Amino acid sequence: MNIVRNRIPLIIPLKIFLALSIVVLLLSGCVALSNYSAASYEHLTQLKAFHLKFINDFTTEISQKADINKVAQAESTGDLKFREAEAYAQGMNDESRTYNIQVLRSMFIENVSWLKNGETFGKSYAEQQEKILTLAYDQAIKGEKYRKGAPTK
Repeated sequence: MNIVRNRIPLIIPLKIFLALSIVVLLLSGCVALSNYSAASYEHLTQLKAFHLKFINDFTTEISQKADINKVAQAESTGDLKFREAEAYAQGMNDESRTYNIQVLRSMFIENVSWLKNGETFGKSYAEQQEKILTLAYDQAIKGEKYRKGAPTK
């Protein structure tokens, strides 16, 4: 049972990641991006750290019953963080930033849904999720770094 559950959910985040990558490529070639925002960069890096810690916090060697109260508390914290980032992007009237946050948020919601079904993340599933999430967040962060006015090294 765990083997099947560990493989099926990987498809959805992978599709989301691919969609995000395509959108970023299209936007970088077709639309003039708005200027760099240190606040947007900070939102993305903080969301990445939070989301990866969330996965870690609910990972066990083998899947077991998840503590629904802890899941609800983490969900509420994450929901607030994503709302703040999305509200900031919307306030800047920046559709590409808003879309990036919405895609990342949907990945978080999917992870929360998994836990609400009652099981923690098994070690191998968590490792897959961490790789996918890292790629998705890094793509969004990289997009912010390519905007006009971004600090250079």
